[in-house]
Amino acid sequence: MKVLHFAQSAAGGISSYFDEIAAYQIQQYGSDNVVFLVPKIDIGNFSNVPTENIRSFDFSSRKALHLLKLAFHVRKIVREERPDIVHLHSTFAGFLYRVGQAFSPLPSRIVYCAHGWSFSREGWFKNKVFSAVERWLSRYSDIIINISKHELKVASAAKIEARKQILVVNGVSDTFDGEHDGSRTDDGALSPPDSEIKLLFVGRHDPQKGLDILLDAMMLLPRDGFRLFVAGAPVISKSRHDHVEALSNVVFLGAIDRRDVPDLMRKCDCVVMPSRWEGFGLVAIEAMRERRALIVSDRGALPTLVETGLTGFVLEDLTAQCLAKTISSLRKDDLMKMGAAGRDKYLAHFTAERLNSELDEVYNSVVTQIGSDAILFSNPSFREISSPMLES
Repeated sequence: MKVLHFAQSAAGGISSYFDEIAAYQIQQYGSDNVVFLVPKIDIGNFSNVPTENIRSFDFSSRKALHLLKLAFHVRKIVREERPDIVHLHSTFAGFLYRVGQAFSPLPSRIVYCAHGWSFSREGWFKNKVFSAVERWLSRYSDIIINISKHELKVASAAKIEARKQILVVNGVSDTFDGEHDGSRTDDGALSPPDSEIKLLFVGRHDPQKGLDILLDAMMLLPRDGFRLFVAGAPVISKSRHDHVEALSNVVFLGAIDRRDVPDLMRKCDCVVMPSRWEGFGLVAIEAMRERRALIVSDRGALPTLVETGLTGFVLEDLTAQCLAKTISSLRKDDLMKMGAAGRDKYLAHFTAERLNSELDEVYNSVVTQIGSDAILFSNPSFREISSPMLES
């Protein structure tokens, strides 16, 4: 079997996903039979994808002309590689390739994963348009993978072809391959008094991730007792940073190598994810893996990952006031117990071994044209796609 993965952008969660599946698929199908087609500017984001398995392109812009050129380029690569399966990752890759299939179909089977449906975000009109487009494009997919129960419910509500839907929940490896010195996490700022509760935010500084809400919450808290570490690329306005940099309980670490994230989590007590929308939330299961409690919003898939009082807290209201109240109630002993429970949940549900095994079964079913119904009843882990789960 030969699989070609295509992503129009391979930053953030997509690069993490590719890192989790690359080694398994190369071992399972052979090095010559696994190809990752990604933007040249994103190659540096990978930790575990061998360069010899990467084919790159220069069309990183989302301007109409560049996307049109990329659409033709991708089809050229598919003709050259002749994969059994083209696995499309995220909205733009799914759109570009499947539109081409509508007018000039290529023989490779198509597996599509939105990695967070574009119509499940903020904006009523855009959501209506995006859901209509996805419904039309679903006819040019053999299997559509949803990465969380929330995503599956959203797809069902949007009336995307149900018989093609499948649930393959994300997973992460227990350890990272290769050596890394973790020097970015040795900053002296990460060693405040032991009595302080150390909070961690990991992610882009954009509206989706809700960093602004968290920063407002920190301004409502006492300066002593709680310290927030912010890891990620600063794309919010500089004036916003000026507004909080004077706070002694907020430390901006800047961009962090993904391989440093586990060590960074271990040095903190609790990971905070106040996202406005989230298709899954890899940071959440990474925190569970490292035995760290979580505070998450009640948006998207996050409430399905965290159970209040057991593995962390789900905010009742996504406001700075509610978040500050939750943070002020934290106790170190409780956080340690929640972290241990989170570790158990990670081992039971969110390992990379489980993810890769289920993807392999999906691929085999597509190649043999069995279809999603057969997958559903041959593997218990897929049975949650049935109607009782959708009604829960």
